[in-house]
Amino acid sequence: MKLHKYSEKEILSRLDSEAPADALWIFDCDGTLVTGDVASHTAWGLIRAGIAARDQLPDDFETRFRRDPFDFEAFDLLRTFIASRGGNSVYEWEALLQSGHTPEAIHKVAKEIIDIGLGLHTLQWTEPVSTIARRHADRAWIVSGSPQVCVQVIGEKLNIPKERTLASLLEVKDGLYTRNFLPPGIVWEGLKRLILEEKGIYRPWFVAGDSIGDWAMMEMAVGWRWCILWGEHRHRGVEMRGIVQERVLKDAALLPEEPGIYVFSDEGKNWILEVKSKPERPDRVTK
Repeated sequence: MKLHKYSEKEILSRLDSEAPADALWIFDCDGTLVTGDVASHTAWGLIRAGIAARDQLPDDFETRFRRDPFDFEAFDLLRTFIASRGGNSVYEWEALLQSGHTPEAIHKVAKEIIDIGLGLHTLQWTEPVSTIARRHADRAWIVSGSPQVCVQVIGEKLNIPKERTLASLLEVKDGLYTRNFLPPGIVWEGLKRLILEEKGIYRPWFVAGDSIGDWAMMEMAVGWRWCILWGEHRHRGVEMRGIVQERVLKDAALLPEEPGIYVFSDEGKNWILEVKSKPERPDRVTK
C-alpha cells in the first residue's frame, strides 16, 4: 500500500496493456477532459453575442456588468455574483441562458466559444486524460453536469459521438429550449451513476473525474479510477484533496503536494491520483 510515481508514458502504457478489449472508458468533462467549464464558456458566448435569455440577467446588468468587449473576466465577475446566491443556482443559470433558442443555435455558439477558449487558454485540454479519451473514443462515454449541447462539442473533438455524451438536458418545446430541466435534472453526484446504469453500464473498467460530484461514478470502476486533484487551483479542489486522503489513502500514505501521477492500490481498488499544478494561464483573461 505505497504510492508509486509514474511518468505519463508509463501510465499510458500500463493502461493500454491491462485494458480488456471490451473495456468501457468513462470521463467527466469539466476539470477532467478540459480545464475550466464548457457551460461557463457557452454562457459567456451567449452574453457576448447579445442573445442570452434576457430574463436570466440581473436587472442592473447593463450598468453594473456590461463591458465592451465583454471578455471572459467580465463574465467571471457576473458569474461570481450569480454564484453568491448559493446552492446550484449558478449551474442552473448557465443552462437557462440558453432558453428560447434552438439546440442547433446553442451548439453553434458553444462550438465557436469553446474554440475561442482553447485559443485563449481559458480552456485547455487536460493531459494525459484527454489523450486517453481520444485513444479509446470507440468505447468512451462522457458524463457531465454541464448542458449536453456544450459537452457534445468536447465529445466531437475527441471523436466521442453525441449518443455517448450524457449530461444535463433542458426540455425542448416547439423546437426551442424551455426553462425546464428534463429528469433527473442537473447530473451530479449519484445521478451520474444513475444515468450510466440506465444505459446498462454497471461495471466500467476506467472512470476519470476531478470532484466530489464524480465520486459515485468513480466507485463503479472495476479496473482503474483516475482522480485529478487541482487543489487550490479549482473550485472545491482543496476539499477534494481531503476526501482522497480520508477515503483512499487513509493512514497508508500522505497525498503529495508535488505535481505528478501517483498509483495506489488497496483492497482490490486501483487509483491513479494525478496532482495538478496551476494551469499555464489563469482562468481569468482580458482578451
